[in-house]
Amino acid sequence: EDVKLLAHPGMVLRQVDSDIILNVLSPVCKIKVHNIDQANFIFEELKREHALVKMGGPNKLVYRPEIRQSMVRLLKQDRPQQVKALHRAAIEYYSSKPGLECRAEEVFHRLALGEDDFYVLDARWSNGIDQSIVSNLEEYSDVIKVWLASRLSLEVDRGIFSNSTLADWERNTTRKVKISMARGTANQALNFLKERTDRSDNSPLFALEARALIMMQDYKAAAAVLERGIEKVLDSGNRGRVAELYWLQAQLALFPPIINPLEADKKLVLAEKTLAASDTPKPLIHIHCHRLFIRKEYAESYPERAREIRARLAQLMRQLDLDQASSMRYVVKMALDLLSSEFPDIDEKFNRMRFDKYEYNKQTLVSENLRGLEPYQDRWEIENDDVRQFETLA
Repeated sequence: EDVKLLAHPGMVLRQVDSDIILNVLSPVCKIKVHNIDQANFIFEELKREHALVKMGGPNKLVYRPEIRQSMVRLLKQDRPQQVKALHRAAIEYYSSKPGLECRAEEVFHRLALGEDDFYVLDARWSNGIDQSIVSNLEEYSDVIKVWLASRLSLEVDRGIFSNSTLADWERNTTRKVKISMARGTANQALNFLKERTDRSDNSPLFALEARALIMMQDYKAAAAVLERGIEKVLDSGNRGRVAELYWLQAQLALFPPIINPLEADKKLVLAEKTLAASDTPKPLIHIHCHRLFIRKEYAESYPERAREIRARLAQLMRQLDLDQASSMRYVVKMALDLLSSEFPDIDEKFNRMRFDKYEYNKQTLVSENLRGLEPYQDRWEIENDDVRQFETLA
């Protein structure tokens, strides 16, 4: 009888062992299990119910998915409060235990319950639990599916996003657009961006949309997006986002038919001023390098003033320690190539790091992303960038 009373509501959980019977199931199901020996006895009895369970590892049972799925739907209708109580008890149980499997179970119950704010889910997430979480997609609300689609290589009905919050839509669309552009399908990226016209003050989508339009050679539309983005993002106070938009405006000024290096330099000056109080020198070094590259490429437009920029770049390089330089080798290598032998103290400082020679390419002036903006990005953007190389669109 105790097995019967535990087994049915117990299907809210995906797996069972003696400790779970003692600490999770018995308190919620009002079954008197006083010690681990009694829990072991019930576990052995439950193990004989082959139609319901199968072994999921040493001393662990898992409910058969084909049975569990339909039963959980019925339980939600018939015993909604008990279902919630079991999810909460399981969350409390698993959250105190280490290991990837326990993290997967904890996050599964949090998602199925649907009561946590997204920042809590972000904090409890661990890389490596993806497949375990996706296997029970039908148990999550549309809101949770939107959040998962923003985080994982997961396709859900795009109609779900019409009722989602702007933050959820932007998070998902940012990921989709970046994947599309990495694959060279800017048109697909623009289709995602057209789903909604509203943008948050801190939206990364202005820069992404401008890049997609540049890829499509629609420079007029890209310029309009950047103007609108700067006006909007200035209100957020996010200096990195604003500097990125100025950086893209500088690139636009170097596309035909009207190539205007002086305008490009003005936009880079605005980006530099925006980041003047930045704690990280990486984007400033990158901006100074590109200002010098413009003078190198369009020398006729710049008869002077390059020395002043080189001096400021040299000062930024002097402020770097070797650990910082190691984490930003690309821009350091670029700067060393530009400064050359004019500043022997800098050559001597970084000589032991054995940087390869930087090979200048004119294309970098109109294709390179501004480096070092991670401090101005949200955590989910950085996490998604780390895994994007392994993802594809369905």
